[in-house]
Parts: sequence; structure tokens; C-alpha cells
Amino acid sequence: MTHSEELLSPDFELFGLKRPGSGVSTPPAPPRREIISLELSLITPMFGGSAEAGQVDPDRPVNAKSIRGHLRFWWRACRAHLYQDPHTMFQDEARLFGQSATEVTDDGKRLTIGPGCVDISVSCHHVTIAETNGLKKREPTGYKDRKEQWKWTPQATYALFPFIEGNPNPPYTEKLRFSLCINCADSAVQQLIRALSAWVHLGGIGARTRRGCGSLRLVCSSHNLLTLDDLVCAIQNEGQDYRPGGTPRLKGALLLRQANGRRPDHWKCWLDTVDVLRSFRQIPYGRKDHNSQSNWPETDAIRRYAGGTRYRHPARSSMPDYYPRADLGLPIIFEFKDDPAPPKHTLSLQEYDRMASPIITKAFPIAENLSESLIVVLDTPHVWVMGTGKLEPESKSANPIPLSGVRFEGPLKVNGKTYPNARDAFVAFAREVKKFKEVTL
Repeated sequence: MTHSEELLSPDFELFGLKRPGSGVSTPPAPPRREIISLELSLITPMFGGSAEAGQVDPDRPVNAKSIRGHLRFWWRACRAHLYQDPHTMFQDEARLFGQSATEVTDDGKRLTIGPGCVDISVSCHHVTIAETNGLKKREPTGYKDRKEQWKWTPQATYALFPFIEGNPNPPYTEKLRFSLCINCADSAVQQLIRALSAWVHLGGIGARTRRGCGSLRLVCSSHNLLTLDDLVCAIQNEGQDYRPGGTPRLKGALLLRQANGRRPDHWKCWLDTVDVLRSFRQIPYGRKDHNSQSNWPETDAIRRYAGGTRYRHPARSSMPDYYPRADLGLPIIFEFKDDPAPPKHTLSLQEYDRMASPIITKAFPIAENLSESLIVVLDTPHVWVMGTGKLEPESKSANPIPLSGVRFEGPLKVNGKTYPNARDAFVAFAREVKKFKEVTL
């Protein structure tokens, strides 16, 4: 039996579906029964998660459709290494989670997958909605007439900037417990257990989960989910090692755990973990302080491209023209603070609007009120493999013509050692500077 037939026998014929390429009409709904139930609690702030993207719904803060989307991602991450081509993988994913569109196969036959064999229902309770300004920290101002002020911590700003820039005080879900019931076919249980385990341990609910928002703790389950160590071992022991397209994989990923044994409360652990990536990209590794020039080469490359010496900080001759931070996720918006300064520029790919960050920073719960820091670097193709770089200035720029074919790959130094790209440099920074311990999947 091949990997693509594992899910399809015997239930595939039982559902009334035919093999790909045989020409099918819309199948009847597959038989399901309640098999898996879980109770989960929220341990970090959740933004979005409801039926309307980016919105908080006090009555229904978690939407089953959103959970299905997260499970689809983690199903692919757990199984991508088993598939030689993405088409076969997406067909099996559709048979599990459903697909409404009709697909034309290679031999011209029409294939309609239908609803799939997984149905999800959610019940929420113990819901607390709060305002984001409550996450600010009271700090001294340095002024005699105002002894203190509420201020964003750098860690929170880095994690939450998509929410707080457009709306200075958006609501979020502070506390939440919810029950999750999954009806599915017997043949899908083991695949779902693995996807659920990865989602609970490494993912979350709502938006910005790769920066630790919406992280979860398992309260109880009708089935034993895999521990993180068991999940790692299961993926390590599978001999296949395919890379279908640009699908992020857990096979070949890196897990970085803090080696000093610190176990703070969930929210502090979340902010401490986010700060590892923030300090690498910004202060103190990215620049000495807010008044100094960036140590990254992108800003100097943009200064040269946008007009040279007329800016307050001209490009330094020692900085080459490449854009290594693209390998940590795209797009990147470069906005200069000095006056005069180059206009705003957006770095992206010609082929894609965005490339999600391969790095996950989160609190990993080890007790009801305690977590340890966990960083995951998913196995994804480097950005220069995914497509051609494009640097686009804002329309009011004196030189609004996009620059195509920018260079992404280039050496970076951490603690005096040179690394070939930004991902390797970040792993070295977390391991050598922040004292994380590396575990390879």
C-alpha cells in the first residue's frame, strides 16, 4: 500500500468516492462518528480566531473553520516528507478535510472530493475579553512632572505590531477554554492525532501564532496525543525525505529549547522567547540602539539604490548589496527614521505576495501556570529557491521603478563566526548568545 492509499482504504470506496482519474460526480457525505474530543485552554493572548478574520467575537471567540485551517497546515507539516509531489499530497489533504471545487485530473477527468471525512465542532467557555493597552508596562519617564507612563515593551511591540499599528487599543481574548469534538473515519484517526499533537504543541489559534499568540495547553483528551518528544521521534524514524514544492516540514526542522531550565509563567515566557528573534533582528544584534545605524546590509543597499549621498546617513562602503533578512519571512517594509532619508521600500518576491516566516517563537506549557521557551525553525526552502526578489519604493519616490533580482543570500557574523545565511546565523545566535539547546527533527 502506498502512502496515498493509506487513507483511502477501505473507507474511500465506502464513502462512494472513486479513484483519481476515474471521473466522479459529487459524492455523498462520508459516514462519521465522534472519535476525538479535547479540552484546551489559552495561555497567551489571542487575536482574531472568530468567523470574521482579525475580529474578536465574545460569543464565539473560536471558529471551527479556523481550527480546520490550522490542522490542515500541521497535517502537511507532519506528512510532507512522505510525498514526492505536492499534487498527490493536496489530494489526500482534500479527502481528509474536504474540497468544494471540482478538479480536472491529468487525463481530463473531473474530480470532486466533497466534504471530506473530518467534521469539527467547538464549544467555548470561560471567555475573558480585554484591551491591548492592558499589556503595556508602567515605566519611568525621566520627567519631573510625569514620573511614569504606560509604555509598550519592545517584546510586545515586536509580537503585536500588526494589531497595534492600525488600532492603538484593539480587543483580544485574554482567557479562554474550549472543547473540541472531531468526527471522522477510523482510518483518519492516527493522521489526525499527529496533526492535533503538532498543532497543540507548536501552533495556536487566531492570528500571529508564529510569534506565540494564541498558544494552547491541553487540559484533557479522549485520546492520548503524542508528546513533543514522541512526535519528534515518529518523524525522525520515517525513512522518506521528500520535499514537495515549498511546503514547510517538520522533517528536517530544528527545535531550540532553553538550556538553563528557566520556567516562568506563560506570558513572561512568551515575551522572553519573542525577544530572542527581536534582539537578533533589531537591538542589540541588529543595531546598537535606536540612535545608531543598522548592522544589517539592507539599509545601506537601499540608500545606494535610492539616491546615494544626499541622505543623513549615506551608505557605508563596507556593507554589500544583499538582503539576508528575506530568508526569515516576506514581505519586509523598510521605513527610515533619519531626516533626510530614503522613501519607504517594500521587499518581496515577484512570484508571491508573501512568504511566511519559517521561525516559530512560543511558550511551551510544562505545567498549568508555567512554560519553557521553545523556538522552531521549520524546514522550508530558502527564499532564493522560492523565487526572484523585488524591491519596490513607494509611489512618491523619486525613483519609483522596482528593482528586480535582488540578492538574498550572503554571509553574516555571530560571535565572530561567519554563517552563510540569516537562518543559520539566527540559530547560532539563539544557541550561543541566548543559550538555547538544539534538537534536530
